[in-house]
Amino acid sequence: MFYRKSLLTKTAQTSEISFDDFSGGMNPALYNISASHARLCFNVEGKDGALKQWKGFDRPRLGASVFYPEAQEVFCPREVCKIVAAGKDGKIYVFKGETFEEICSFGGKVCFADFKKDGNYCLLIFDDSGIRIYDGQSVSTVTSDVKIERATVFKERIFGISREDDTKIYFSKPLDCLNWTSSFEEGGFVCFDDNFGRVFDIGVFEDRLYAFGNGKIAALHAGLPQSEFEVEKIFASGGRTVKNSVSNCGCGLVFLTSDGLYFFDGSGSEKICGELDGFISGKHAVSVCDGSNYYLACLCDFGDHQKVLCEKGNFFNNALICVNTEDFSVKIARGVDISSLALFEDQEENSVLFAERGQIGYLSESGSYFGQNLPKIWRTACSDLGYPTSKKCLKNLFLLTTSDAEVKIMADGVPHSFSVKGKETPQKVKIGVSGVNLRISFETNSPEFLILKPTFTMEIYKEG
Repeated sequence: MFYRKSLLTKTAQTSEISFDDFSGGMNPALYNISASHARLCFNVEGKDGALKQWKGFDRPRLGASVFYPEAQEVFCPREVCKIVAAGKDGKIYVFKGETFEEICSFGGKVCFADFKKDGNYCLLIFDDSGIRIYDGQSVSTVTSDVKIERATVFKERIFGISREDDTKIYFSKPLDCLNWTSSFEEGGFVCFDDNFGRVFDIGVFEDRLYAFGNGKIAALHAGLPQSEFEVEKIFASGGRTVKNSVSNCGCGLVFLTSDGLYFFDGSGSEKICGELDGFISGKHAVSVCDGSNYYLACLCDFGDHQKVLCEKGNFFNNALICVNTEDFSVKIARGVDISSLALFEDQEENSVLFAERGQIGYLSESGSYFGQNLPKIWRTACSDLGYPTSKKCLKNLFLLTTSDAEVKIMADGVPHSFSVKGKETPQKVKIGVSGVNLRISFETNSPEFLILKPTFTMEIYKEG
């Protein structure tokens, strides 16, 4: 508990509110003041009793002279180039280490996959016109009528959902990404019956490819000969799977449905992060997993009438949600309209690369947005603290904050704000705010900050 040291006097009961955790993140359904959970928080994380900045959004370390196209899709293939980007101008660019260069045009929604051809990796491009291949030097068209999306490599074949009939998953010939001819020895397709319905997304985990539908999951066992193909339907709870939301986190698949986030371990699914139910809209969602974290770019309703960065104009997504795949804890970035996510292997570690409003960037530790300050908020629910008719007075605040911050208190609907200068030592702030229902916020625009264990002294006046 975060109330302690209660003492009954002639006029009031004294107590303390100590925020000594911050680790629980955001729970929009919260109706109590909690030391660990916020009713609203973004661009922050809690650890060891301290509130800190979370991720930043910055240009990748690729050189100062790099030209960035108006990117809407990014992908990081093996060997053939470092980055491929689909621009808003309808053209595809590759970056090999010096600058982006145009290789071809595309139509409709584009997706990419890399695959070994004749011992060398190549880039496969899928759009409304069909399939093309880039070998690092030139682009050629694959002779096929197959048109697919959400392509993935599995069992030495390319698999993808049909663009024209999403009850079908097409696949190529083993070890030959150019051959999509439907025959017993070459490529073909798996057609799901009416009982399963549409396939919204696919994902690979361990030794199977999984198809995700409307509250249903099917496992595809795909040996090299097609005679060994077998489809097994698996019971799954949840609603309609959101496209582009399925990602492999190593120990299973995480995905978004119309009723929330789920984790699938190969045999069944379980609901996770229930505190975010009803908070996420996945219409334009995209996801990626770096092994320990599942990232989902999506649209969220923060319900506070603020406009943060991208929200000041037209946008599709406004948040990046990060789910730790070990304990399912959640962190949220706000104000970024990310349209694509990919894993980029830089020289030091795997980085999460993204396309955001025409910019290509990566998740950094800067706590800023391409050099701009990111607003950061940790706000409690509005609560009577268990005394529905008693007036409470917040007397003083004791805290350590290394950067300038605003402490905001809403008391019975009346706002109060206190500016606190950053110092390297603890300090005392006189508050003197009274009310029956209180809400507390810690806010800052500093790119790197730390607020350590803020504690309010409080008097609770007896009823009557």
